[in-house]
Amino acid sequence: LWIDSFGNLKYSVIFVSSLLISTALAGCIATAVYYYYTSIITVKSQGILGYDWRGNRSFVAWDEIEIVEPYRFFGCKYFRLFFSNSTTPLWIPLFLENQKQFNQTIIERTDQTNPLHLALLNIDTLFAKVPFHGKGKNKLKSEHKRQSDSKNNFLQLKSISQRNNNTPPWMEKNVFSTPLEANTYGYCIGEKLVTCSRPSLIENIKSDSKKLINLVWTPDTLYLVSPEEVSWLVDALHAREKTHFKQALRGDVINCLTWGGIFWMNWTSSNSMTVNESTAVKQIMLFNLVAIAIIPALEHGWGFYQCRLKTPQRLAQRSQENRYAAWVKNSDAPWTRLLVGCIALVAIVQVIILFIPEMSSSIETAGIVKLAIWQGEVWRLLTGTLLHGSLLHFMFNIGALLVLGKLIEVITHRAYVPLVFLISALSGSVFSLLFIPDTTSVGASGGIMGLLGFLFILGRKHQHLFPAAYQQMLAKATIYTFLAGLLAYQVIDNPAHLGGFLAGILLGWKFIPHRKFKIGMLVSRPIKIMSMISAGIIAIATLFTIYKMVIV
Repeated sequence: LWIDSFGNLKYSVIFVSSLLISTALAGCIATAVYYYYTSIITVKSQGILGYDWRGNRSFVAWDEIEIVEPYRFFGCKYFRLFFSNSTTPLWIPLFLENQKQFNQTIIERTDQTNPLHLALLNIDTLFAKVPFHGKGKNKLKSEHKRQSDSKNNFLQLKSISQRNNNTPPWMEKNVFSTPLEANTYGYCIGEKLVTCSRPSLIENIKSDSKKLINLVWTPDTLYLVSPEEVSWLVDALHAREKTHFKQALRGDVINCLTWGGIFWMNWTSSNSMTVNESTAVKQIMLFNLVAIAIIPALEHGWGFYQCRLKTPQRLAQRSQENRYAAWVKNSDAPWTRLLVGCIALVAIVQVIILFIPEMSSSIETAGIVKLAIWQGEVWRLLTGTLLHGSLLHFMFNIGALLVLGKLIEVITHRAYVPLVFLISALSGSVFSLLFIPDTTSVGASGGIMGLLGFLFILGRKHQHLFPAAYQQMLAKATIYTFLAGLLAYQVIDNPAHLGGFLAGILLGWKFIPHRKFKIGMLVSRPIKIMSMISAGIIAIATLFTIYKMVIV
């Protein structure tokens, strides 16, 4: 129908894309204005001063609050306060830069039966079933409601935690939720809390070969704890580890045979390709064989060898790793999700273009084509970082971005994610332009390597704050990147990786304090402004990349 109306596929795609881009821009502007006004909240001794959804500024005394309702607007969390003598609620945002101090101030100035006081202590429980855009069915009216909400089957992190500055938050005894019922046994799998008997808990731990259970509770524990903290679960955990590594090694053998066969077939059937194409394919297959099959087999073999040890040190290490994994998993990372969404949107358009013969190649129109950059198309230094050369390339980068970006958001501050990614991506593109001026490049690897370098400096400066698994993850990511550059040097853009990594190291050295570092650190206003500008540039680059792919 569109082709018949416009007479040309190119113009029909342009028209539809323009509508989508205009709608997206209008939504971004409206969200920015809305975010600005709803964030102006003032806590006073007798009440709270803020805006309702109509933009009217209202003052609500603490004793006038009757109902607190959880609400999500485009993924952002709010509390809607319904109070006496008004039908229009007051909106309280839960994404402020100083959210913890804001919550603590309200809790200190309200009594324990106040609905807002109870709501702030049960944030995760209230929002467990609230959709991406919509309101929750649960409303806090009194302390009895708090008791009923605590039976929700979702893991909740404590929103307010009084802790020592030298103690990581995941090692606090009260960081996780209380059991569903007193004097019971149970475990947490995913975000669901399951009650069971003691023999059933032991059997579930033994049969958990994928290690999905990382928190449990017993009648002797006030809060959820790692299984290693329960003395009578040690034998079950030992059996679980042996089963886990045995099954992993079986999968590694299958992977080795599969990827080894694929590598052999590509090695023997490359007569129809040119020399450069044949070498590139062989290098990619060799890297997949090493990274997906051989290295995991070595890791799992070493883990199987070590699992025979039942020393207290190993149990303490495993306990810290389990608590750390649960803490990170249940922490929010909105900036990382938005960044992944931008890259995924570009990837979707790339896939659509593949099925339209009239459209030009996305890499030719928006990739890091060095000759075009030297001729004045400098914007390719950024648009090319949002493109990918294959599905496997996209999956590797997205997986790394989700892990590294979330770690930076959770441990430092969310403002660093778009800032570090943008600067590192541009640095990687510049290194690629200078060191390999005749080769076209695409991919977000420069920005991802910048995030890795930033975390590397964080781990070096404050190693005592993180479990061994954190350091091992960074070392493993660095080794994988080195192997990728070594085994597939004709396919991997090593200068881009180096440029991004160096930029991340420099940013980490500049922004991460050497002393007095606190997880969830506060940042200065200039960094917040630079972060917002970086996020805006990435969003505009996403739309511009799609525009260039569709128009040309």
